[in-house]
Formats: sequence, structure tokens, C-alpha cells
Amino acid sequence: MPPSSAEHPCFITVFPPLQVAQTPVEWNNYAVYSCDAGYRLVGSSMRLCKEYGTLDGIEPTCELIYCPALSATGPLSVTVSDLTYLSNASATYTCATGYSLSGSSTRSCQADGLWSGSEPACTIVTCPALSTKSPLAVSAPAITYSSNATYYCDTGFSLSGSQSRTCQADGTWSGSPPTCMFFAFVWLRIMDLFEKNVLLTNAIVFVYFSLSL
Repeated sequence: MPPSSAEHPCFITVFPPLQVAQTPVEWNNYAVYSCDAGYRLVGSSMRLCKEYGTLDGIEPTCELIYCPALSATGPLSVTVSDLTYLSNASATYTCATGYSLSGSSTRSCQADGLWSGSEPACTIVTCPALSTKSPLAVSAPAITYSSNATYYCDTGFSLSGSQSRTCQADGTWSGSPPTCMFFAFVWLRIMDLFEKNVLLTNAIVFVYFSLSL
């Protein structure tokens, strides 16, 4: 049976980024719409070809895919190149001095409008625990970035070197450990030689010496 005069195909004209699967579309069939990469379809993806070559409904549109704006707090900071998937938008995270990044430093805007991965975190740098041997001692209430360690000696000893060290951003302590010096006076017997005669005299001679411990 030949089609009625009303059963005409639908001729469809669209412009990028909107696309249609095929044109013309036969009567009583559906036109299927889609968008180019980087865009999402707004409206129905299908329209029925009706009598006299007309389509039902309203032609859909395409809108750019945007990822949400990103923010960071505390020692964490983020730099975003753009917010659209089409521009290959990326986000780069960094930490303030004295902190190390835990997690990926970069994220990308995906086709679903979401950022890849998850937000990283900043962890404060920690220096190794300090230990000493008597007569040297150290006090370090904290061993994180910018914390100070203070050295001191037992009674009778004198400190040689810097009394304090600081935990640095690279996880090492500044400088080097000091030492403890011991000072004493001693009694010496001195033998004086004069020509061939040996003259033995006792004298108090003060000799200043130190012993590094």
C-alpha cells in the first residue's frame, strides 16, 4: 500500500556541536541527537518524525561541560587552568613550605563534569628523633617543621657548638650536634736540667686542657 500524502520523511539540519544520527528520518521513526565531545545534551535525545515531515517536541541544544570550581584551605593551595572539559582543564595542588603532599598533585576535568581523583592533603614535615650520650643531653618537645631542639651538658662540662638546632623543610635538623668539654687543672713535677747537674724541683704549674666528650 503506498504511503499517504502525509507520510513524508523528515529532513533535519543541525549545526555543531549538535549532531543527528541520520537525515532524512523516515516517517514514524525517531531522529536521534547527540553532542560533540566536551558538550552535554540539554533536552530530549529523540524526536518522532510525524506527518508532513515534521518532528515532535523541541530540538535539543548542547552546552559546554564545566567542572565545579575548586578551593583549598590551610597549607594546601590549588591552581586551576580552566573549568571546561573541552579545554582539557587541569588542577594542580601544592603545599606550603614545611609540608609534604599526600596524594596526586594533579586532577583533570572529566566528560561527566567531575574532577578526577580526590583532593590531596598536606602533612607537616617531621624530622628524626634526636638522641645523645651523657654528658650531652637534648630537649626536643616537638620534631616537626620549624621546631627547635636545645642541647645542654651535665654539671662540670661546657657546651662547645650551637646550643639549638631547627627542624628544616627537607626533614633534616640544621647544623650538627654540639659537644661537651671537660676542663681541669693538674699538678706537675718538672725536672730541670742544668749543665750536668740534675736539679729536681717541685712546682705548681697550671696546665689548661680540655677533653671533648
